[in-house]
Amino acid sequence: MDGNADLDDTLLQNFESASSVLADGDDGLRTALCSRFAALKIKQFQRWGKIEDLEEAIEKAKLAVEGTAQEDIHYPGRLNNFSAALGYRYERTGKMDDLEEAIQVSRQVIKLTPKDDPDLAAWLNNLGNNLESRYRRIRKMDELEEAIQVARQAVKVAPKDHPELAAWLNNLGNKLTLRYRHTSKMGDLEEAIQVTRQAVKITPENDPNLATMLSNLGNALGLRYERDRNMDDGEEAIQVAREAVKVTPEDHPDLATWLNNLGNTLESRFKRTGNMDDLEEAIQVTRQAVKIMPEDHPDLIAMLSNLGDDLGLRYERTGNIDDIEEAVQVARLAVKATPEDHPGLAGRLSNLGNKLKSRYKRVGKIDDLEEAIQLDRQAVLRDLGYP
Repeated sequence: MDGNADLDDTLLQNFESASSVLADGDDGLRTALCSRFAALKIKQFQRWGKIEDLEEAIEKAKLAVEGTAQEDIHYPGRLNNFSAALGYRYERTGKMDDLEEAIQVSRQVIKLTPKDDPDLAAWLNNLGNNLESRYRRIRKMDELEEAIQVARQAVKVAPKDHPELAAWLNNLGNKLTLRYRHTSKMGDLEEAIQVTRQAVKITPENDPNLATMLSNLGNALGLRYERDRNMDDGEEAIQVAREAVKVTPEDHPDLATWLNNLGNTLESRFKRTGNMDDLEEAIQVTRQAVKIMPEDHPDLIAMLSNLGDDLGLRYERTGNIDDIEEAVQVARLAVKATPEDHPGLAGRLSNLGNKLKSRYKRVGKIDDLEEAIQLDRQAVLRDLGYP
């Protein structure tokens, strides 16, 4: 084992004890150890998804920033680690204060970094990701436009042989896919597929980030399949989504997301072909995603909504009353768990209303119809900008 690995293990086992011995009263060295420990904890969170690791990362990253002078060459990197950790905590908890601070700190990092600095691409990528997260929450196009702009810049300034280039291409593809969803401009979707393919192509098969890129490529291909109805796109979308699930360890925190994405692509093909095997598998993998996703994770809401939609589709096909009962139940859970200020709430209110109408048609319970009408009104008012 090399010296760096030994040091990392020592810090992770007992930071306070190890840093006291290693720093021996040297404040500058202790600050550097705080920064290293924070980076290690971020990696642990990415692998295992434990919020405790992230909390420790944020605590030590903040100490590292506070203990570093702005003119120090290490200051931008330590500031960026702090921003990245805050961004990850937002993704895990949905707390907007973390995201706002992450964006503010990211902008400060870039402002402090010379244009010819080799780390600039990484800092730009981090800002782009945080802006994308804010767009997903508040749905303001200015956020997404800037996210795409800085993601393009990150790819542009990155050396062609940089080990992180694939990840940055993938992130650019994500943002272009989001803009396509908003504007329906095929140029964005075509470019998203192109850059994500490139990301997959240059990523080694044993790279832990490959699953992310495969899943994102599957999402983009699935959207083009829905648009053009080209069966080749549909087949490839499912193929790469399956591969993303296959290469992901069972205990990985992202597995639920990849399962959910696979379910979406299978549902899309079912809608085109009517093949019940696709719908059955979509329900199966989405159930699995819901089961393994932590109950307090903000992404669980979308998975519940997707499961409800799939169950609703099976009810329409088979007439099994158990499916519509469960569809109503999970749609209620999705509405209940959605924050009042979330842009997806109107759609989830409408989805619940639709499922209640379906149950009303089957069992004739007037309460279902009354509630459905009330939910539809709430959804329309929210779409119009009224709380």
